[in-house]
Amino acid sequence: MERLGERLEAVDLRPTEASVLVFILNNPGISQSEIGRILAIAGANMTPMIARLDGRGLLKRTQVDGRTFSLALTANGLKIARAAYGAMTMLEEDLLGLLPAGDRKAFAEMLLTLLDSIETLSRPSRAGRRGPDRAQT
Repeated sequence: MERLGERLEAVDLRPTEASVLVFILNNPGISQSEIGRILAIAGANMTPMIARLDGRGLLKRTQVDGRTFSLALTANGLKIARAAYGAMTMLEEDLLGLLPAGDRKAFAEMLLTLLDSIETLSRPSRAGRRGPDRAQT
């Protein structure tokens, strides 16, 4: 993460801010609360971070209803998000380069399986609990 932090200093972003901008880049109009839920950022941390990014002119918030805001990048935010995405991609390539070439595909497949499992566990179950359905048969 230190390497990523160094690369993001060029665009004056913290790694979490970069993740949020890249997420908005790939999901324009997503709500602030949905990004917080997906990236596991507490509301108490998400609100001031979005305010900082908005204050820097990197994103714009549009009120959807009483407490829900959709987020989109400004022209400058688009430029910065693309630079952050490039920094993240370079780090991924550096890390994958540490693996033998023959292991990279298997590693990528295992990561995707892990991400799918995490996503499944983070979905509310039918009973309103987080995690897989634990109904007994």
